Amino acid sequence: MSDVRIERGSGSVAEFHILSYLFAYRMTIRIRVERVEVVCSELHQLDVEWFKATILDVLRALKEHRPESPFRGFALAIVMHRG
Repeated sequence: MSDVRIERGSGSVAEFHILSYLFAYRMTIRIRVERVEVVCSELHQLDVEWFKATILDVLRALKEHRPESPFRGFALAIVMHRG
């Protein structure tokens, strides 16, 4: 892991989140109270499986940690450039 830290924002519960940068800062994961945000930059076709596995591992870990908090929705958008 490149970097993991706790962000408090303005101090409200909605602003509090755990921030993690992975894959040389090409993946950003924010675990918030009400949602999980994943942003991937410079995603190459060869990286898709690694990134997908990482996202699923994060979601599984959250489910194992808090089984009483089910996921209500999940969306994924991928834009890839050839090269």
